[in-house]
Amino acid sequence: MGSAWYKAEKCARTVFSVFWPPSADITGLAFLPRAHDDNYDPASFTGIANPAEYLLENGYYYIHSGSILNIINAIFYQAKI
Repeated sequence: MGSAWYKAEKCARTVFSVFWPPSADITGLAFLPRAHDDNYDPASFTGIANPAEYLLENGYYYIHSGSILNIINAIFYQAKI
């Protein structure tokens, strides 16, 4: 999502990233955990460093919530900005 290609394809369209439990809350994670179905990379593989910071630095806001009302309110708020 931070690559020039993706940003060019996205243009001015808004992207909302919603993480619904049981997905990991990426806030404060040092590395994105290896996917449970990753059968190709070694067990020592670590994903992207500081995934929350990566999204924010590239202009993407995200929400992780088990409450659909919180998610709707967050999308509504971000859509108004």
